[in-house]
Amino acid sequence: MWLGSSDTTIQSEVMRYDKLLHAGAYGLLQLLMLRACHGGFTPARRAAMLTAAAASLSHGVISETLQSFIPGRTASVWDLVADIVGILIASILWLFATPRLTGSSRGR
Repeated sequence: MWLGSSDTTIQSEVMRYDKLLHAGAYGLLQLLMLRACHGGFTPARRAAMLTAAAASLSHGVISETLQSFIPGRTASVWDLVADIVGILIASILWLFATPRLTGSSRGR
């Protein structure tokens, strides 16, 4: 709610990092989705990886679409691109980190 305030200094500071915040938020969402789809920190399985990515991306698309109906807000393809970058980075981190966390050589 505070983003809708009239303080343009705060708004401009947040907007400076907007895409980075999008990527970070959707990266975190993807990590949580991966953990839920895998049932813990286990090496990646293709079906679970794709399910988590589809769910995270769907959330981003729906969020941007709904945003276009809110007065004073706009939908942005670049926000969606930042979301996708966050999802990809999180997925790559999962692929490399989970074998090390579990001590397994599977998934490499």
